[in-house]
Amino acid sequence: MRLVLILIILLLTLTAEGQKAYQLHVFKAKNNLKIDGVLNEPDWLRADQAHQFYASYPFDTGYARSLTECRVTYDDKFLYVSAHCRNARSDQDRYIIQSLRRDYSFPVSDAFAVLIDPFKDRTNGFNFGVNPYNAQREGLVSNVGRFGTSTDWDIKWFSATSRDSSGWYVEMAIPFKSLRFKENEKSWYINFVRNDLVCNELSCWVPVPRQYNPNTLAFTGELKWDDAPRKPGVNISLIPYGIGTGTYLHNSIPDGLGGFRDTSFIKWNGGFDGKVAITSSLNLDLTVNPDFSQVEVDRQQTNLTRFNLFFPERRNFFLENSDLFASFGFSQIRPFFSRRIGLQDGNTIPIIGGARLSGKINNQWRIGSMVMQTAKTTINNKDIEAQNYAVTVLQRKVFSRSFVSCIMLNRQQYSDKEGFTPDNYNRIAGLQYNLSSKDNHWNGIFFYMHSFNPNQPANSYAHASYLNYQVMKWDINWNHEYVGENFIADIGFIPRLNNFDARTKQNIRQTFWRFEPNITRYFFPKSNTIRNFALTAYCSNYYDGNFTYTEQYYYTLATLNFLNTASVSFKKDFNFMNLPFDSFIGNAKDSIPIGKYAFDSYQFAMNTDTRKLLNLSAGTRVGSFYNGTINSLSASVSYRKQPWGVLAMSMNYDRVNFEGTRNDFELLLVGLRTDLTFTRNLFLTTFLQYNTQIENFNINTRLQWRFKPMSDLFIVYTDNYNTANFSAKNKALVLKLNYWFTL
Repeated sequence: MRLVLILIILLLTLTAEGQKAYQLHVFKAKNNLKIDGVLNEPDWLRADQAHQFYASYPFDTGYARSLTECRVTYDDKFLYVSAHCRNARSDQDRYIIQSLRRDYSFPVSDAFAVLIDPFKDRTNGFNFGVNPYNAQREGLVSNVGRFGTSTDWDIKWFSATSRDSSGWYVEMAIPFKSLRFKENEKSWYINFVRNDLVCNELSCWVPVPRQYNPNTLAFTGELKWDDAPRKPGVNISLIPYGIGTGTYLHNSIPDGLGGFRDTSFIKWNGGFDGKVAITSSLNLDLTVNPDFSQVEVDRQQTNLTRFNLFFPERRNFFLENSDLFASFGFSQIRPFFSRRIGLQDGNTIPIIGGARLSGKINNQWRIGSMVMQTAKTTINNKDIEAQNYAVTVLQRKVFSRSFVSCIMLNRQQYSDKEGFTPDNYNRIAGLQYNLSSKDNHWNGIFFYMHSFNPNQPANSYAHASYLNYQVMKWDINWNHEYVGENFIADIGFIPRLNNFDARTKQNIRQTFWRFEPNITRYFFPKSNTIRNFALTAYCSNYYDGNFTYTEQYYYTLATLNFLNTASVSFKKDFNFMNLPFDSFIGNAKDSIPIGKYAFDSYQFAMNTDTRKLLNLSAGTRVGSFYNGTINSLSASVSYRKQPWGVLAMSMNYDRVNFEGTRNDFELLLVGLRTDLTFTRNLFLTTFLQYNTQIENFNINTRLQWRFKPMSDLFIVYTDNYNTANFSAKNKALVLKLNYWFTL
């Protein structure tokens, strides 16, 4: 323990390498600017210029071939950003565009973006980007920008682009009302990023080493104001909605004759969201009777493990500022998982309303607090009591880019007659330290959490540590996890705590330890076709509370990455399972008995150039599996019709043969997706999923018309069938309208 403390103290005192100063002076505009993508106003001509971009990908050792010139100005209401993105080749007259949809994927599209850190804390910021056809994307940068931008955040802002023989032009107008910043602060941090896929080059104004995400806030310049910007006036938005739903259920109502009959019904509803700027950096979000019928359907996964799979949150209210709450813990130890609110086993539980206060108190402190109330309902003839959920987070910046956070969560049952039920609750308190060195070479997470429940049981805590060292040639990781059997997280996601015993048909909670070291070495050959070659050695071992192993997993991986974004990889893995209970795997009819199993497999994967209109990926796995064998094949193909359409198809096939004739099974998961963006405001998405593991064929079609900024009309059709005989299960047609009022 003393050695661990010494290591942490040493990491906290890491200092940065020297970095050249990058400054851009910004002067207030003297005239009105017309956002038309034409940079001919006098204020643009006199503005300070950021140019001489540095290449970040595929090489980071010199200036960019694709020249980019950026300028910034402002007035009382808007921050204005412009860019001239010059073509690197004289014959370059086309662009690579995935679609016209808002919040497109930046890495696979020609694009320009500005990265803003108003508080100069190098931990959180904003990202605004456009592609050459003026499709917009905006997002929040959190956790020092290590994992990029979360585009779930939506605001009103304005942009325009134009194109000529020299390249393309950008004009942005970002309302100060929509940004969080400290008033009277005369400098911000800023960077500009350009993606030119035709020339296969990513470049930045402030150079970002190629091993890091270009949103990493360790690499930013300084925006120097001639006069500090101020928050303009009252900032209140109301977004009411109205919805109508028609539902058809097959064989759902007893017919009185020993059988069942179909039923259908129409339901009307409404509610609203509200956004209130308490200060220039602190926002209050409100929701009353929220409805998420327009949310895109989950992308299904094949499950060959003994535990539940993770499905990401897709509901907008829970996504905004989610980093404050969801960044606690690790991927398999999440004390807070918002899908536990209003959802249970795929069924919707009505949410009466909720509120969330989040933002910056000052340069050092950040706060987040959310409360949600669900209603009493009935699911499958079982009463589900109303629940009150609350979570509060306080975050304090320490050193240059690190921060300490504490979290408190509470689930409290609520009865219409008795109010809060005193003996039905779950609470968690936790402390977490996120490490990020100034040069971004060291990153880590260290946490301790404790749960509180009626008749408080012992061993109800969890702790873990993660440490990463990353430079150009090395990526080294250490991870340990411990979760006590009585650490209860009713609003969380910790699948490995619950072990299903196929013999007793019960879930048994079991303490677990995990140790997960891994290392990757990158090689950069002098080649006109190869970007790098990577070798990885990985280990993940699980133990119970007595340090008896339950699962050991090792693999070696060789990956060849080409300059044109294609790649191939080969993987050899080893598994050692010590099953503590009889366990069902996949769709086997009989359980796998208690015992020790050793098995291994060989895996191969490849993908073609993602910049091409037609690209594909494929993978295969062959080997042993518990007391049997496994053969797996996955493939996906995508065709892009620029700039308005994408057709994509994916397939996963698994054939497993176990000892015993009842245990052989085949699983097939096929997905077909069409994404049509007729204009920047009219989108049609159709998603078909055929899944034999859950015996369901799903059709989901969503038409979205953004008739005004942030105001939408949704028409959503959902249809489900059995895969065995294609008999109908249920259908639904949803019509939803929401409108954004700014006061």
